[in-house]
Amino acid sequence: QQHKSWDAGANGLWCVDPIDGTSNFVNGLPHFAISVAYMQHGRPLLAVAYAPATHEMFYAEAGKGAYLDSDSVNKAKLPLLNGVIGLKQAIAEIDFKRLPKNLALTLAVNPPFHSQRNYGSSVLDWCYLAAGRFDLYLHGSQKLWDYAAACLILQEAGGHMRTLTSEDFWAGDHWQKSVIAARETDLFTEWSAWLAR
Repeated sequence: QQHKSWDAGANGLWCVDPIDGTSNFVNGLPHFAISVAYMQHGRPLLAVAYAPATHEMFYAEAGKGAYLDSDSVNKAKLPLLNGVIGLKQAIAEIDFKRLPKNLALTLAVNPPFHSQRNYGSSVLDWCYLAAGRFDLYLHGSQKLWDYAAACLILQEAGGHMRTLTSEDFWAGDHWQKSVIAARETDLFTEWSAWLAR
C-alpha cells in the first residue's frame, strides 16, 4: 500500500511517522517524536517534528529556514549553537547496529571524533544536528519516514548530507538510505573523507 501511495502521489503526499523512536516510547524513555513531511516529486517541501516529552517542535519549509518552538523559545532559527572547529573536537550521533561491521568496529575502538551518542529516534537525531546540539551524524539504514521531514530541517539549517555510497543523498532507493551528515561545510567534508578512507 505504501508503494502504491508513493507512486500515485508524485504531485504531493504526506509522509508521517506517528512514533519515531518506538522502542524508547514503549520502554518509557522520553526520546521519541512525531514526524510529518509534505513531499512533491520525491522531495520534502514542509517538515515538522514534535517531541511530546520535551515540548519541542522543529519545523522547516523549503527555502525559508528551519526553526524551533518550545516552552522557552518561539521561532528560534536553527542552528541554535555554533559548530566545532574540527573532527577531533566533534560530538557524533552514531547508530552502530546498522553499519558495516568493520566500520562500526573502527568507530567504536578508534573514533576520529571527541565523543559519541545514540538516542534512538532518527528524526530527533537529525533535528539535534540541525540545532547544533551535536556535530556529526552517521546511520547505516533509515526508512523514508525516518528521514523525510528531518532531512529538510537539516538542509534549511545549513547542514549537508550524503549516503555511504553516493554524494547525492537523493540518488538510489528512496525507501531506505544510509546517512552521513554534518551541519558545518568543512566538518562535513572532513567527516566524509574520513569515512571514505
